[in-house]
Amino acid sequence: VAVPKLPRNMTRRGKSYYYRLQVNGRVQRISLGSDYDLACTRLRSLKRDGVTTRVSTSVGDAARRWLSSYVPTVRSVKGQKLADQRVRDFLEPFMGHMLLGRVSGEDCRAYRLWLEKRELAPQSVKHVLSDLRCFLNWCEDSGLIERSTFPRRVLPKIQDRPPDRLTEDEVAVCCSLPDPYGF
Repeated sequence: VAVPKLPRNMTRRGKSYYYRLQVNGRVQRISLGSDYDLACTRLRSLKRDGVTTRVSTSVGDAARRWLSSYVPTVRSVKGQKLADQRVRDFLEPFMGHMLLGRVSGEDCRAYRLWLEKRELAPQSVKHVLSDLRCFLNWCEDSGLIERSTFPRRVLPKIQDRPPDRLTEDEVAVCCSLPDPYGF
């Protein structure tokens, strides 16, 4: 399959397309989304109208949009309820008041420390931080922020659990199987 040549100043990283421009000597990338045709349309409008600064949105407002538009399309009902509860109990109290464009990697690290001080299990901390990462990636894809500020190596390491051993009844069932499966 032949891949079409990208228009000038459009780049691709992973599955997403970006508008690449230089502002004050620095290269800036503006997310155009993952659909090629829609990205071309957005690129033409950005070149025609120029890059405008986005309206400032708080993390809490953007999180409510994320919960209403993205989460129902990719998660089960139970997953939707968990995401809603995690936003309500953890994300909004910690950074719901902050402007979305001002969230930095240090804020994400401080969020992890804040979660750990609340004596959550490491697995729970990992799930809450994974929701934050998903939320910030959605913000990037939807054009609310230029790029996700979720840093690497923020998620806690979870120690592997040893496998559960067989009970005496399970051992007896395995031993009673005929050859070549029995012991």
